[in-house]
Amino acid sequence: GYYTASGTVLKRKEGLKNSQSLLLFLKGYGIVWVSAPSGSKSRFAGAGEPMVWGSYELYKSPGRFYVKSAEIKEDFLSVRSSPKKLTTAVSLYQLISQTIYQEHENDKALNLLWSCMLLLNSGCPAETVKFRFIWRLLKYLGLAPSLTNCVSCSAPLNNAFAAHDGLLCEKCAAAGHKISAVQLAELQAAAMLPQEKFAEWAKGRAGADNSEFEIFEEYGRYLKSFFAGLGY
Repeated sequence: GYYTASGTVLKRKEGLKNSQSLLLFLKGYGIVWVSAPSGSKSRFAGAGEPMVWGSYELYKSPGRFYVKSAEIKEDFLSVRSSPKKLTTAVSLYQLISQTIYQEHENDKALNLLWSCMLLLNSGCPAETVKFRFIWRLLKYLGLAPSLTNCVSCSAPLNNAFAAHDGLLCEKCAAAGHKISAVQLAELQAAAMLPQEKFAEWAKGRAGADNSEFEIFEEYGRYLKSFFAGLGY
């Protein structure tokens, strides 16, 4: 049958005879491989680029989806033109490809990817957007460590210490790298503020010294360890 769905291109593989395979993340359908025409003269040219968002008209045979036509809705050219933003966007797309099951509807993860691409596009610092994305994706998957309570005793966190299974309060921590109250508040803001308030908060840090963003990079790497629950 024929279907129309909106979404984004995660990956592209060139095929034979002016054809290509696209890994699309589609609203209502999840992540699916589709076949599409390719080549500079194809009316589909441009809509098959990774990180492009569009509306796709699809035909489904018993074994595969085929793209009949596509309309580009957003190409995020400003993200592509910034090496730092582009590197961050690529990492977000890779995480989605590696952690989300294919052929299962997953609109929450799709909406998260869209919202974080919009934040990158609007000028929010890449480090804060990436940390937000990782923590929120983990939360959706049920794997995110609490940023407000000790993983051991559930006491509210002031200062914190990173452990393999979450953050510990000073009473429960035997050792580890200390996260100050100021740093913890920054991590909480990046992860949990609503979209509009996050954008305002993050843009207020756009001109900050690079050292102020180290906490997001360091604990973004720490958060990635929690994807091990998925075999990632």
